[in-house]
Amino acid sequence: PLRTFGLALALLRHHVEARLDAGAVVREGLGRLARRAFRRPVSAEELDEYVNITKAERAAGEKFRDAVKAGMLAILCSKSFVFLAEGDESASRNELNDWEIASRLSYLLWSTMPDEELAKAADSGQLRRPEVLRAQVKRMLADARSQALVENFVGQWLGLRILDKRKPDPGHFPRVDDELLEAMRTETELFAASILREDRSILEFLDGRYSFINGVLARHYGIPGVSGEAFQRVALEGGRRGGVVTQGSVLTLSSYATRTSPVLRGRWVLENLLG
Repeated sequence: PLRTFGLALALLRHHVEARLDAGAVVREGLGRLARRAFRRPVSAEELDEYVNITKAERAAGEKFRDAVKAGMLAILCSKSFVFLAEGDESASRNELNDWEIASRLSYLLWSTMPDEELAKAADSGQLRRPEVLRAQVKRMLADARSQALVENFVGQWLGLRILDKRKPDPGHFPRVDDELLEAMRTETELFAASILREDRSILEFLDGRYSFINGVLARHYGIPGVSGEAFQRVALEGGRRGGVVTQGSVLTLSSYATRTSPVLRGRWVLENLLG
């Protein structure tokens, strides 16, 4: 919406310079911004409020640009933009409508507002149909923006968000530096992303016999044949490693700075895996 803010101002300025109906252009521009900001259709009555703000600013002697900006700022200060509002103040209902589903889906998978295709599916009233919803989920998971789901969900669930605060004691482990810790985090994120995007069994979080490593991790794990900064998928040989519990990120999170801890690791398994 903030990017739309700037584009809308440029559009309005262009139309006014072209001597078109300024009132109609203001209404169109504010309506377009409100539709995106609120992530749903905007009623004529709602739009009137923001258009009237612009009119009042103009009547008070403000420049056209500043008057329009006041209407836009009012939209961006609305609870409909700041919050993911659900339900109707004037009606009681216990089901989400299509636009609310679109917002939930978009912020879950992408951590951002619905794109044009998802918004059109909501506008059509078809998003609640299982086959339409399933198709949108598959499309969105295949999109690069779904990396936000991996980083946010896995970061919260497995605790990766605090990995940089759980550095091992450099006196005991001098080779564990920021580069290695970041590689550990990336390994777990790539592993989780493969399960999500390839629709693999959730049990692979426990015993998946593959992982993603680069040269830094390969040296740390003692795995031959991998070098360089790029991560590659590797099969895990033997029975010592498999799933997230044996990945460096989780082992670091469930240890003290100077040594491992069966108690901490058991607690991590109880809370994060068994709930």
